[in-house]
Amino acid sequence: RLVNSVIGTGKQGKGASHKPIPLAEQEKLTVAIYAAALDLDNADRKAIQSVQRGLEGLLTRLLTAGVGLPLRTLTSEILCTIYSKGDNIALYSYVGKLQGFLNGKESKEISDVGRVSLLSCLSKLVDKFGSQLGSGFQES
Repeated sequence: RLVNSVIGTGKQGKGASHKPIPLAEQEKLTVAIYAAALDLDNADRKAIQSVQRGLEGLLTRLLTAGVGLPLRTLTSEILCTIYSKGDNIALYSYVGKLQGFLNGKESKEISDVGRVSLLSCLSKLVDKFGSQLGSGFQES
């Protein structure tokens, strides 16, 4: 609930807010998201898969809004966890989605802080899953 109240509950898209999240709100979010990360570490595959899409959307909204280093790192780690333990097929489309935010139609609406957040997350995903992502490109 805290995350939705800070970044909004709407979908990303035309007219969505991409303004950086104030530091005071980021501190509150870090505590809440850290607790979620601990829950994910102990969750089984089915439990993660049941919340994966919702988490992806929520974390994407955080990244596009733009967050500082601690929250950006935690967000990236959670995404790595859900793709390691949950449905990793969705990784390909998620990486494409992040790339779309960086160079697609919406890229002009995203702040510099949002771009840094997206790039940081993308680099973490590529660092962790690069060989898996690369093998998918060879096959296509």
